[in-house]
Amino acid sequence: MIVGTPIQIVIDTNVFISAITNNTGASFYLFSLVEKKHFEINISVPLILE
Repeated sequence: MIVGTPIQIVIDTNVFISAITNNTGASFYLFSLVEKKHFEINISVPLILE
């Protein structure tokens, strides 16, 4: 991994739903790290349609 490059992750639909329904849990914290550019989300059409 190149220094300063965000880690590539895929977030499960359950984690996404948990993050938008509870702003004090671990899922919400994970999304806050994405916003701060610590991670970069990879997504696919089948995942969106799930």
